[in-house]
Amino acid sequence: MPTLPACAVGGLYPRRRQQVRRDHDKNIMSGVVSIIVIVVVCACLSQPQWFWLDGGGCTTHTIGLYMFFHPGEFHVTEDTTYSPSTSHLIYYANGHKLKYCVTPEIVTLMRVVIGLIFVMICTSLIQMMLDITGPTGRVLKCIRKNAVAGIISVLVCVVCVGVCYYITTLIETQQEATKPVTGPAASARVQIKLDVGFYLLIFAGGMSVMSLWDAAGYDQHTFSRMGMQLP
Repeated sequence: MPTLPACAVGGLYPRRRQQVRRDHDKNIMSGVVSIIVIVVVCACLSQPQWFWLDGGGCTTHTIGLYMFFHPGEFHVTEDTTYSPSTSHLIYYANGHKLKYCVTPEIVTLMRVVIGLIFVMICTSLIQMMLDITGPTGRVLKCIRKNAVAGIISVLVCVVCVGVCYYITTLIETQQEATKPVTGPAASARVQIKLDVGFYLLIFAGGMSVMSLWDAAGYDQHTFSRMGMQLP
């Protein structure tokens, strides 16, 4: 009976086992889904159409988050038709003039949404790096297998959705307050709708959920295979 070389007994097979374990710690499919999430979220940030409004006093029909990246300032309107109030303000920021469109509270919430979206990008990036590299450290391995960063990303997306719906109610109230009292526009109905940027965020949140499902299914399949093939 031929004698096996020493490298096969003590060196080669353990190395192969270690390499197989490292490969099983990676989840390329989930990492690719996380990359898609990051790309879509970045696209929704730059999307100029987040809120669509009509029938009120606002001088534009679309409002995007990119308008609130830079600090702006409010000026009280000089129109004598309206009495001075928080609703009758002109907001200047990032080269845009929003007359009767937003209030300080709405601007603050817009920036909250921007901050939450950046948190979603960071958590998705962390989950992607963990899935692709397959860390062997105990803590990082536990974080990857339980998809902690991915779960945080989904929760942040849910919070963003809730804040956006609340913003629509504030915009509607503000548009009712600045609605013209005379002329054809006085009888028009105020309409506020969520637009393209918001639905891109919803799509990214759905992809985040898919990456969690993929990670859970992958790990279950991996453990069964490792139990059968690895000592």
